[in-house]
Amino acid sequence: MGIKKYKRVWLMALISWLVFSAFIVPENTVKQDNQTLFTIARSKDANEIWYTLNVNNKGDLNEVNPVNIFWLKKTENNSTEPLTWIQSEYAYGIKFIENEQNLKDTWNFQFASYNKHTFELRKNSENQYKVFTKTEGKEIEINRIFIQIDGGSFWFPKISYAKIFGKDTQTNYNIVETITPDKLTEDGKNHISYLSQVELK
Repeated sequence: MGIKKYKRVWLMALISWLVFSAFIVPENTVKQDNQTLFTIARSKDANEIWYTLNVNNKGDLNEVNPVNIFWLKKTENNSTEPLTWIQSEYAYGIKFIENEQNLKDTWNFQFASYNKHTFELRKNSENQYKVFTKTEGKEIEINRIFIQIDGGSFWFPKISYAKIFGKDTQTNYNIVETITPDKLTEDGKNHISYLSQVELK
């Protein structure tokens, strides 16, 4: 191998490493703190998708891309890795949409795989950024989502239901919303039920 060709291969390898490592989330950031927005767990395995605030070393929020998304691989010693392009574009990634009320420090988004539910990133009453959603006139500050997957394929998984856990912002009651993609309740709405603190643990 000539010197020029060797340098070119080495340079490409270095660039690839830098690009990939820029998207790796340091393992010591994986903890529930005020930068954690919510997590998604699935019935398939113990691995989770985490959604956290995208802030710099000074704690300033990236207003262009305010949310970090990554895997917490509990089946692999709690290692972390970014979503793949396919996962980001068609599954667990989020798509920001227009903020119709043009509110400052507020971002509306939907999941790439499900555009029937809109979420809102903004500060709560304690001046912390959280994610909210509205359904049946109730506003929920969410903290986790669980997805029940029963077969299907990679592109078309059979999702029996999804549960959104959080609290009712008006009453502070813990609340869970059950979404069944293929079957709604008799009145055509998602099912919502209240749970106690003990039941949510």
